[in-house]
Amino acid sequence: MRLPLFFFVLLLLYSGSSLAINTAFQFNRISTEQGLSQVTIHDALHDTDGYLWAATENGLNRYDGYQFSVFRHDPDNKSSISNNYVLSLFEDDEGVLWAGTNGGGLNRFNKKTESFTHFQLEQDNPRSLSSNVVKAIVQDTDGVLWLATNNGLNKLLIMRTNQTTKQFVFTHFYFNENNEDNRQGNDINVLTLDNQGRLWVASANGDLHYYDKNIISLFKLNWRRSIHQSRQLEQEKTILYG
Repeated sequence: MRLPLFFFVLLLLYSGSSLAINTAFQFNRISTEQGLSQVTIHDALHDTDGYLWAATENGLNRYDGYQFSVFRHDPDNKSSISNNYVLSLFEDDEGVLWAGTNGGGLNRFNKKTESFTHFQLEQDNPRSLSSNVVKAIVQDTDGVLWLATNNGLNKLLIMRTNQTTKQFVFTHFYFNENNEDNRQGNDINVLTLDNQGRLWVASANGDLHYYDKNIISLFKLNWRRSIHQSRQLEQEKTILYG
């Protein structure tokens, strides 16, 4: 038996209203009144210890559910965070927190001492960080850290020299570095891994690259011009913002 059309309309309206009710969320606002150091948050992270971290333009914030602890740069303390303008946060597979800053390079946080180790650009050291602006941090399936900077992609290898000492070595990747028009191509905004473990790199000029670790090379994806490659990217279920 066919039901009248208005019955289906009523059914759809009821289903839509039920879905809206079921997916309703309640948000509690946490701001400077609760101790947050600054309202512009560039990145946030929930670590394995249960803390919520917020990267702001005036310090690194740690929230325990009750109150904030704010880590700021202290010029008289070499173990303080290198810069108050924090852009990116990441917790690696060993539970170590990393913080990228806008001008102070990369910071590695020691949970026991609540101190920071700094990694910065050293002009005479090709194994140092390529820029002191670190916009994003990810870790691949081999445990290697990758850093997005405004001057190229950085690969960070951490090698243990003995039981207590580690060596940190940076390798730089540039896109058409001799091309004057490609400076924005080396200004990297986003890094992400797809479900096959490939690293995708999105630059400020809209370029999109992926890294093939089997041949240690970066490939440019001409996604603007290729419908096939756009479909391939959709199949990878990878969402990137340039």
